[in-house]
Amino acid sequence: MQAFLRNEKYVCIAIIFLMAALLGSYILLQPFQTIGIAMVVAIVVSVCITLFFGLVGGGIIAMVSAFVLGVWIIWQTTTGAGQDWLLTQQFSLVAFAIFMIGLVLTVASASYIQQVFSRFMQQQQAMQQQIDALVAVDVTTHFDNEKRMQQEVAREIKRIDRHGGCFTLLFLSFDHHKEFLQAYGEKEMQHLLQALAHNVNQVLRTSDYKYRFNDSKFAFLLVETPRKDVERVIEKLQQQLTEHTLLNGKKVTLLFHISFDEYNQHVAPATADQFISQLEQETIFYAM
Repeated sequence: MQAFLRNEKYVCIAIIFLMAALLGSYILLQPFQTIGIAMVVAIVVSVCITLFFGLVGGGIIAMVSAFVLGVWIIWQTTTGAGQDWLLTQQFSLVAFAIFMIGLVLTVASASYIQQVFSRFMQQQQAMQQQIDALVAVDVTTHFDNEKRMQQEVAREIKRIDRHGGCFTLLFLSFDHHKEFLQAYGEKEMQHLLQALAHNVNQVLRTSDYKYRFNDSKFAFLLVETPRKDVERVIEKLQQQLTEHTLLNGKKVTLLFHISFDEYNQHVAPATADQFISQLEQETIFYAM
């Protein structure tokens, strides 16, 4: 909100002007009793609609209100049905003139405020999208994050449901993640993750998608890879990942568990959330 007020220096003036116009309209129209209060209500409603839905919505309400109140005034002054003490023909025209001036000024002010606020919200959304794009990539492994995985799995499911094909989603869980971090420290953990990412990139194709699902779990979306071909991928991962060289040159053996499942046009349709959740709950894991 501070950026909103700083970037649009006239917003405060517009808000003050709007409040003054609303207050002035009430003071000037209140003596006209019933018709005056109806005019004030019409102005307030038009302003609220403009602030929430823009000039088009507020303008429509304003025109309808002006038409209805104008017809009401004409009917009362011509038939003598009006009982308000100031509601003569002359004062009816005065009331309607005040109403129209107040309506135009307040709706115009509200429209300006709404436009500025809309631009501010669009800028905020654009900034948030840029931030999301930046944080979508893990800085250590350069793998995408869980949110990006959800989006891309959903996209692949839609593609397969429409055009056929298949993909396999594979989870790779690093056992004893906490123990390794406690034993060797953050620097060695960063080195391990970077080495893991490098080795995974050596094994998987550039067309496959790699994700850091959480601190100790990784996910790989293997495009157009049926379940029967995944065993070869697991063997290659085992060769590359089981043995790790620490920064001091010492070699350690790592333990991973893998779960995977295939999605194709022959399985029951599922959403990305359902498919991922089902795979996470798999009871059969492949140790490596």
